[in-house]
Parts: sequence; structure tokens; C-alpha cells
Amino acid sequence: MARAAGTSTAVVSYVLNEGSRPISAATREKVLRAIEEVGYRPNGVARALASGSTRTLGLVVPELANQFFATLAHALEAEASKYGLVLLLGDSAESVARERELVDTFVARQVDGLIYVGVGPHDAVQAATSAGLAVVVLDRTTDDERTASVVIDNVGGARAATEHLLGHGRRRLGALLGPRDVPTSRARR
Repeated sequence: MARAAGTSTAVVSYVLNEGSRPISAATREKVLRAIEEVGYRPNGVARALASGSTRTLGLVVPELANQFFATLAHALEAEASKYGLVLLLGDSAESVARERELVDTFVARQVDGLIYVGVGPHDAVQAATSAGLAVVVLDRTTDDERTASVVIDNVGGARAATEHLLGHGRRRLGALLGPRDVPTSRARR
């Protein structure tokens, strides 16, 4: 690339990385033209090694076929994209073992953070935080102080919905809560 632009590799690097060294407009244009001519694409792996950041996040959900998790993944991907991040998605298929494999894979790929909606005990989260990964647990709580949790007030929400229906004279109520072994379902019950 530097040869095609008639410059040094340092000048090409300054143009590509918007370095602090001033580059003349004419030289910048030569480098950009050479980039286009040779079809240069930055090496993401090399950039990650140099910067210490892969610009990726991992998301583990119990089941993508569940509309809630599909919508969640879509919204998180859109938000990550606004910041130039890529969201890698892992569907654990409701399996604690698969969940752990996914988290281990994300740790090995050195994602910058993990967003986790687990199906069982949070051993996978502890493995991720022990590896130095930033972790946010969604829709579940954890005792691991190294993680952040985002949850709704399931008890309060169920109470408010019930009181609303009773306040409108309803006396026969039913609830679709989800699997009995899921903590959010138990809290709503």
C-alpha cells in the first residue's frame, strides 16, 4: 500500500488511524486513492491485537425461537452497531452445558463484554468474570459482585396487574407465567 501511494508505511498508518501527526491533504488523498485501487481492507485481528479491543460483544440467550429473546437480540445488535460494535450471538438451546461452551468460546475470542441471559446456575458468568470479562446479566440476578444485573420488578409488576384487574371488577384471573423452574416465573406467581 505504501509503495502504491509513494509514501512510507508510517504515513499510511497515520492516514488509516487518524494519527496525531499532521499529513498534507495531497498526501492523504494519494494514500486514500491507493487504498481504493488496491482494495485494501484493514485486518481486524491485527487491529484487535494492537488496540487490545475486538469491538465485539457476546450475547447468550436461552432460546432464539422465543420471540422475547429474538426481539432482545435485535435491539441489542442495533444499539451496539451505533457504537461500532459487533454483537456475536449464542443460543444455548436451554442447556446449561451449551451455555458454558458459548461463554468459553466468547472468552477465547476475547470479546470486550458479555450480555448473558442464563438458564441455570451462573457458573458460566463466574468463569467469564474470572477471565476479566465485563458481564451484564439480564432478566436474572446474580450474587457475583463483579457483574451488573438488569431486571424488572416481577413481584411488583404481577401485583400491579392483579390489582388493576381486580379494580375493574374482574374476579376470575389467570396468569401465563412461563416454566416453573425459571426464577422470573416463580416471582410473578
